[in-house]
Amino acid sequence: MRAHSSGVTIITMNSASGPTGFTASSVASVSLEPPLISFNISNRSTCLRAMQLTDSVLIHFLSDQQRHLAERFSGRITERFSPETEWSHLASGEPLLAGTRVWLRVGVQQRIPAGDHTIILGLVRDLSVPSDGKLLPAPLIYQNGKYHGAVPLPPSDPTASSHG
Repeated sequence: MRAHSSGVTIITMNSASGPTGFTASSVASVSLEPPLISFNISNRSTCLRAMQLTDSVLIHFLSDQQRHLAERFSGRITERFSPETEWSHLASGEPLLAGTRVWLRVGVQQRIPAGDHTIILGLVRDLSVPSDGKLLPAPLIYQNGKYHGAVPLPPSDPTASSHG
């Protein structure tokens, strides 16, 4: 799966010891009606216990300008919500990272054991997608163990044959 490119997110939640979160590249759309998503968490993750106990998470879709957050939330758990991390709580209580233009508030519906990971199935309860007319920043992409930015491709030539 290293060769497969995927978008980078940070999943945050509350725990008994305060806010916690982790970097994830496994977020996927499952259903439009009802609006369901899924993501995976390693059974060795320092956030697993919090994930088992929470009923709600926030999924932050990172831009290519937020690599530092992806790296911080994949590192030491004690540094994830350090003073350098700007964040606040939503009115519903979940920790929201500053500067994230697209996020989903998700209610945990199922936790499905799957090998050395747990699949989380969640119902989208709220979302933030800018409607100010500004273009969204390019997404942060993870492939082959490295972070990348997405670059738009030029329009294809409709007269070119795809079969050569």
